Amino acid sequence: AGRAVPEIWVPDSTLLAQQVASASGGRVNVGDTVASTPVVLAVPDGQQAPEPATWASAIVAENTRLPDPNTSTVGRIALMVGLSEIDALPAAARSSALAGIGGMLSRVVPEDTLLAGHVGGSDSAVFPTTEQQVHRAARSGLTVTAAASSTPALEFPFVTARSAPTD
Repeated sequence: AGRAVPEIWVPDSTLLAQQVASASGGRVNVGDTVASTPVVLAVPDGQQAPEPATWASAIVAENTRLPDPNTSTVGRIALMVGLSEIDALPAAARSSALAGIGGMLSRVVPEDTLLAGHVGGSDSAVFPTTEQQVHRAARSGLTVTAAASSTPALEFPFVTARSAPTD
C-alpha cells in the first residue's frame, strides 16, 4: 500500500497550489478561493510605520522585520510587492532604495517569532503579517496599518487530490 494522499488541501497561496498542480501529473485540482486575508503592517506601540507606508519603504526601514521569504508566504508577498514598487521608482530614488535592501537581509526572522518576540520588549519592530494573524494573536499594544500603495492578500484556494492521474 502506498502513502495516503490528502483528499483536500487549503494552502495560503494560490501560486503555490498552482505550482503543485502543474507538477502533479493531473492528480491535483485547484478550485475556488474559499478565504482571504489582507497583508498589513503590524505596528507595536512605540513604533511608527514608515512614511509613506508603502511596501517599498517597509522592506528597507530600519525598524522593520521581514518574515523569512523562504518559508513564509507573507514574507514572499511583502518582498515581491516591495521590490516591484522599488523597480517602478525614478532612477535616483530606486538607487537609494536598493541601497537599503542589504540591511533588510539582517532583519529577516522566522515568521512565528514576529507576534511573540517583536511586540513590546527590546526588539519591538514593525512587520508584515495578516489581519487574521493579528486577530488570532489578540495582542494588546499593536495596531495594523494598510500600506498606502497596495494591500495584497493571502488567498486560500480549495485544492483536491486524486490518488491516480486522470486520462
